[in-house]
Amino acid sequence: MNEGYNNQNLNKIPEQEKENKNILFENHKIELLSEEGAVEFSREHTEKIEKVLNLFSENGMNPMKRFSEFESTNNSNVIFYKTFPGNGRNISGHDGLWGVEFFNEGMDVDKAHRISSSEDSQEEGFVDNFSGTLAHELTHTGTAMELFDDRNFNREFIMDWREKFGWKYILPNIKNEKTGRWEKSNPVEGWEKNKDGKWQNGDYIVMKEEYTTMPEKCIGNERGYAASVDWQEDICDSVAAYLLNPSILNEEKREFLENKINEYKQNYKPNDQK
Repeated sequence: MNEGYNNQNLNKIPEQEKENKNILFENHKIELLSEEGAVEFSREHTEKIEKVLNLFSENGMNPMKRFSEFESTNNSNVIFYKTFPGNGRNISGHDGLWGVEFFNEGMDVDKAHRISSSEDSQEEGFVDNFSGTLAHELTHTGTAMELFDDRNFNREFIMDWREKFGWKYILPNIKNEKTGRWEKSNPVEGWEKNKDGKWQNGDYIVMKEEYTTMPEKCIGNERGYAASVDWQEDICDSVAAYLLNPSILNEEKREFLENKINEYKQNYKPNDQK
């Protein structure tokens, strides 16, 4: 993933780079910032931000929970645009910031996001790149993918997803009987490094040391982004599709998310309501 501000300079965005706008969502102020001279967030951007945040809230998922934590320590909640190649990244928890940093392509409301099944904005399978990027990065909330307020439920959600959709490690951990330590084993049969230094099994190439036994169920199938990275990217692209255009999501993943959301709504309450 491309990076914009590094950890050393995330804590304070230079004043000369601020083109300040604010939106209010569920009593939380979100600053919309862009580099000086860069394209500012338009009314269309603002409307899409509010739409995406509402979709998360309506479905019981709560990336907004971080706002209260950061506001209580006088830190900043931002959606920031930096001129840099790529779509963007989640910057929650980076040196006093909560939010999403958009890069050049991520600001495009006319281009199709990678989860789209059509590049034509008039067709049913289209998801614009700005909305898709925002929904994807908000799903990354925190370091533990804490979509829901209840941490035990989040852990179960992740474990169930990994198991149901076949996410495994190419170099599984095994216990060394002599030292008692967990160590990486040899690669799973069929996987080897290709000439580019990436793990490959037949036509299936991955960017990390993880793979899924069901790449065909990922957005874009086995040659798509989600299947080539890891379970986190799979969840993030799937949630983005579920919220913005559920018809393009694999039926099993759509049902999984629907069932989990309903289970959470019926059996759990946000932490501040317990």
